[in-house]
Amino acid sequence: MPTPSSAKPASRPDHWMSAPGALVKLALAIGIASEGAVHSHARRALEEGLTPEELLHVVLLAIPTTGLPNGVKALAWVEDIRSGMAKQPK
Repeated sequence: MPTPSSAKPASRPDHWMSAPGALVKLALAIGIASEGAVHSHARRALEEGLTPEELLHVVLLAIPTTGLPNGVKALAWVEDIRSGMAKQPK
């Protein structure tokens, strides 16, 4: 088993170092079915350099745990951000 000092560096771009936190926060927002939080964390994840496809992957991975109805809602919420049509807070 390799030790941490002998592990090879990740082959992902530098943005990947902050991406796990963004992905976890998005997944948690999906899990509690919070539309505002999903919008916020999807927007922040894109600002961190994640791709729209990576956001979609998080939604798809959440479906077995949260259920199809919640997954479909989350998909629509992430799509709001992907399409740039999310309502702005007042």
